[in-house]
Amino acid sequence: MSSDTIYDPVRVSGADAVTFLNGQFTGNVSTLTDKDTLFGAFCSPKGRTLALAVLVACDDGIELWTPRRGRDDLIAHLSRYILRAKVRFETISSDRSVDVPLPDGGVFSITDPNLEARAAEAGMPLIDERTRDLFVPQMINLDLLGGVDFKKGCYTGQEIVARTHFLGKSKRRLLAYAHRPHATVNVGDTVRVAGGSAAGKVVVVGSDRVLVSLQLRFSDAALVAGDAHHPLGDPLALPYAIPELAPTAE
Repeated sequence: MSSDTIYDPVRVSGADAVTFLNGQFTGNVSTLTDKDTLFGAFCSPKGRTLALAVLVACDDGIELWTPRRGRDDLIAHLSRYILRAKVRFETISSDRSVDVPLPDGGVFSITDPNLEARAAEAGMPLIDERTRDLFVPQMINLDLLGGVDFKKGCYTGQEIVARTHFLGKSKRRLLAYAHRPHATVNVGDTVRVAGGSAAGKVVVVGSDRVLVSLQLRFSDAALVAGDAHHPLGDPLALPYAIPELAPTAE
């Protein structure tokens, strides 16, 4: 598994830990119990995803699981918002398995040793330094994966995320395409319409498929990725529906 995407825990403790995280996270931290996990994102003031995380309640605070590479940058980002809040961050180690419920009733394990391949199959985005600060959560399907609570209070970036939601259909979504044998496709590669303009970005590269944050008007086009313009394969179904691509009732 790539060191870019290995999830490690950070213990967030202190009297104001829940309130503080709730003001930064797209999920409703106040509802978190020791029987579940909470998947979501931390966003910039412009509503762009800086990091994905899974929160787990523990005896002395909350474990914040986020990719190891970029973990220190996330702590530094969050620390700027602490002000007088009673909050502490501590990097820790843990061998627990952490699962996120999926829309199809299954689970996605962020501690799976084959994380990239499993994410590609499940339609789950992964964010690292190559794709950080590029996507509003809807562009990587976080809202479809239960990663955004639109009824909770304010959090950093909430105005942009909510506006995108309440304006209606998203113009860009995370879609799956077959990964052709021997083609070199990397996370962060620009995806283009063959012979044409930029259409999206590669977000996850699995063993036989890639996930692309793509402008939906190009979803049926022939696509190429990277500077070498490697062709992407056929569109593949995700294990959950994309509402903007659902057939329109006559």
